[in-house]
Amino acid sequence: MKRWTAMLLLPAIVLTLAACGANGTGETTTESAQTTAAETVTTTEAAAEAQADEWSFDESTGTLSLYAQRQLEKTPYPGDPADVRAVVLSGSVEKVVSAGTDCDGLAVYPQLRKLTLGDGVQRLETGAFNGCHKTEEIRIGSGLSFIADNAFFGTEYSAGSAGCTELKRIEVSRDNPHFTAEDNVLYNKDRTELILYPTCREKTEFTIPDSVRSVRWFAFSGNETIRSLTVGKGIETFDFSLFGCNALRDLTLPDTLREIGDSAIKYCGVRSVTIPDSVTTLGIEAFLQCKDLQSIHVGKGVVLEPDAYSVWFNGPALKTITVDPQNASLCVSDGALFSKDRKTLFAFPGGSEQTAYSVPDGTQTLAYNAFVDNGRLKKIYIPASVTTINAEDLCPYDMEEGAYSYPFEVWYGGSRMQWENAIRGAGGTEGLTLHCDAETIG
Repeated sequence: MKRWTAMLLLPAIVLTLAACGANGTGETTTESAQTTAAETVTTTEAAAEAQADEWSFDESTGTLSLYAQRQLEKTPYPGDPADVRAVVLSGSVEKVVSAGTDCDGLAVYPQLRKLTLGDGVQRLETGAFNGCHKTEEIRIGSGLSFIADNAFFGTEYSAGSAGCTELKRIEVSRDNPHFTAEDNVLYNKDRTELILYPTCREKTEFTIPDSVRSVRWFAFSGNETIRSLTVGKGIETFDFSLFGCNALRDLTLPDTLREIGDSAIKYCGVRSVTIPDSVTTLGIEAFLQCKDLQSIHVGKGVVLEPDAYSVWFNGPALKTITVDPQNASLCVSDGALFSKDRKTLFAFPGGSEQTAYSVPDGTQTLAYNAFVDNGRLKKIYIPASVTTINAEDLCPYDMEEGAYSYPFEVWYGGSRMQWENAIRGAGGTEGLTLHCDAETIG
């Protein structure tokens, strides 16, 4: 290994001038010259030893080894950080934190491909890998005992992953008592928690082991390779996110599942979803912006309240909604999702080819986003029986275009005053043409 050595020439020059001045003649005696040379060598060796205790750099492999920092303070390496392709943390380095005022973090090395956490590293804090877009491999030593929920994905997750977007491989020391890795997937030691499924793991199919009881929120987020995911029978609450799993096509949920949490399957490429009979609860925005979702089947256990906010069954490709006949809360009428008593309209499928739709007489409530994502629908008839209209996206909203689908017209069976009393909010009503006291679509 070739080490960078800081040659401290200035102290040597100062020592030489001091020796000349002491002679008083401007000439250096043999004895003083020998003394100065010895002091110079001693000073240089001391500097090299000090560097060796703090860091070293191997030019042939681009490997920077850091020994003396506790949480990656300002980098001591004087060369170009872009030359660093691998970082080894050992010695007294105890934790990795996000870059900040007093800390460069790992983001200072833009070409970092491989990271090795020595046995002394104990913690990965929130945002530890912020900016590590090119890191492909992480090796974890025996001492790591804490991994923050958002350690691998940086401090934000707005435009895809802010952290390890190209991660393929994870290895964990067999001597680590807290974590383990199997086939490049990171778990806690007894495999009851799945911590991370690498964003670019090369295999396209995965089954969460039945031993897993929980999955970290960001474990699958932003994955670009997985096409088929089977959730293991140990999972009762789907409270992790498939946010941004655009390649995912097939999702199989177990009959042990009880709840699908908020935003669990949003921005995901899944084509078809079957919600098992065991599921009773769906979270807010559970299927938000699943642009390729074509069909969804709801088992007999799901319960939705009339004021359920933005469950988002909808999507621009959704053509088919089916519900188990034994479901006591929901049903399908003329292709749209209703409450069992048909008093609440929850969703008109966004992929429907219809350009006009008549809400059945007897309906009382139009739920939030009931018509969202349907860019083809231009006319709706709403009977006077409807007394609550949650106007957010009453007018079909084209998510891809980012605009409401005008021209759009509503024929309302009640009076203008009844309409104003029924409407909740204003989103989606600006610009539509309203016809009151109507009996049907004109």
